[in-house]
Amino acid sequence: MFFYIFPFLFLVSIFALVFWVWLLIDAIQYQKENKLMWVLLIVILPVLGSAIYYFLGKNKRIEAKVVEKI
Repeated sequence: MFFYIFPFLFLVSIFALVFWVWLLIDAIQYQKENKLMWVLLIVILPVLGSAIYYFLGKNKRIEAKVVEKI
């Protein structure tokens, strides 16, 4: 019965790892302000820090790019 859940958990774990690495690289490469804060948040609190950066930090960077182009 539990053998059916292991492949699902494995796929979710791989997705979470890829998501974490992607956001960590994004924070290192593209954040100009508060880079150290974002990197520490993502490293110390991987799941929560990644979610916070995705919804707050990444969107802030995208908005700054749009304002620069105008």
